[in-house]
Amino acid sequence: MGERILITFMLPKGVRCDACGNKMYTGTRFTNIRAEEVTDETYLGILYRYHIPCTNCSVEVKIKRDPNNFDFVAEPGATLLYNWRDDI
Repeated sequence: MGERILITFMLPKGVRCDACGNKMYTGTRFTNIRAEEVTDETYLGILYRYHIPCTNCSVEVKIKRDPNNFDFVAEPGATLLYNWRDDI
């Protein structure tokens, strides 16, 4: 595990919590969430994993930067919501 820092974060994509099914949409703002460096993977720079609390059940949902595809990846416990603008 890498260094953990606290940041203010807005969701870049919609995410659904797999524990309760709550949907958190693009632009939802969170304060004091943990961001950590992903040390077991590399891609031309630093990768970050963001630990976000579900707004309904407070389970920790994790998403990770994917700079190879200019996107984010949901880790187990979360599902990214479909965005029709991604197909344009």
